[in-house]
Amino acid sequence: MSKITNEIEVKVLNIDKSKIIDQLAKLNVVKILDDVTSMVWYDVGSTRIKREQFWPEIRHIVKKIEAIVNQSQSLRQAQAYLRLRRQADNYDFTLKVKNDNKSEIAKIDTEYFFECKSAQAKKLNSLLVESGFIIVGRHEKKRLSYVLPEEKLRFDIDEWPKIPPYLEIEGSSEDTVKFGIKLLGLEDLETTVESGENFFKRYNQDFYSSLTFNHKEV
Repeated sequence: MSKITNEIEVKVLNIDKSKIIDQLAKLNVVKILDDVTSMVWYDVGSTRIKREQFWPEIRHIVKKIEAIVNQSQSLRQAQAYLRLRRQADNYDFTLKVKNDNKSEIAKIDTEYFFECKSAQAKKLNSLLVESGFIIVGRHEKKRLSYVLPEEKLRFDIDEWPKIPPYLEIEGSSEDTVKFGIKLLGLEDLETTVESGENFFKRYNQDFYSSLTFNHKEV
């Protein structure tokens, strides 16, 4: 399934993981994930992209990549991120692009998104490399995820190698995200809208590297 959505979220840092889990348990949340998430990140190499080589379902993603690299030499320079991700038995191919909307409360990205199966993901990785894309990073993180459906809120507790656990709150609007912070009483904790390369730099880590627990890759 292909779609384009706006992702509105904030990271809450320096959390007490056990306390957050206890607080969430008191709410009417639904646990949807407790697994290691693996990601492969790509950028554009020297080869010109040929959109017709790709499946019709993902050509809207490739078209957007073309538009970005026509203005910048790479996705990295444009602070755009292209990934193939595995979460449990689910796979997705996603391009994340910074939204022009400015906010200190929540990060707003536009996501060009394609859900796929395991066999499709493996074929897609091969197709990308054969088409001139280069792999610029391999990452894993432990993710514990909950949703609060009636409030349209999602809570992700993420742990990366060499990065302390943090809570990511995603909502349908900035006000929803603010409500999620208040709901858990986290107003006094530090938050950030950093992501990708900038977020990794906070912990002296290189985003464009291998940062894994040596689990199964995508």
